[in-house]
Amino acid sequence: MSTTPTYKINYPQTPFLDPNTQMPSLPWQLWLQNPSVSTISVGGTSSGGIYNAVSITGSTIDSTTIGATTPSSGVFTSLKATQTALGYDKINASSGGSYVFGNNTVVVLNGSGSITGFSVTMPSAPIDGQLALISTNQPISSLSVNPNGGQTLNNPATSLSGGQGAGYIFTSSAWFRIY
Repeated sequence: MSTTPTYKINYPQTPFLDPNTQMPSLPWQLWLQNPSVSTISVGGTSSGGIYNAVSITGSTIDSTTIGATTPSSGVFTSLKATQTALGYDKINASSGGSYVFGNNTVVVLNGSGSITGFSVTMPSAPIDGQLALISTNQPISSLSVNPNGGQTLNNPATSLSGGQGAGYIFTSSAWFRIY
């Protein structure tokens, strides 16, 4: 029985220093920029090299929603991260108009002339790190940027020049202006 972590690190099998330059050799430079670790085993009991009852403190996946499932426990063989592109809505904006953000959306307000008033409301169920971006091709003399229920909004834009925008990032329960 062993509880000591073991590592299998695939490092270059060449001298660390280049004999001519006395600098790290090219294989080591490349490896140090992108190390190759084939396996890492942590804690638990071992039987024939297989660890059982492994616990990683501080990083949990139990009871975290994955897709449409909320597991209470389980074995996960792979995790995949995907990049979600920002969607955008192009609105033919006019004075007195309004818009409610969806998740991860940019709104492009396309006016045919100056806009005297427009109202924007933040998404209702944002996640930490979500962006809400506003762009306009025409001046908006009176812009109202509003939080959604249970949210706060810091430094709301009150007007925009043509060709200008305002961006916000969500953290916990508040929107913060980033430009």
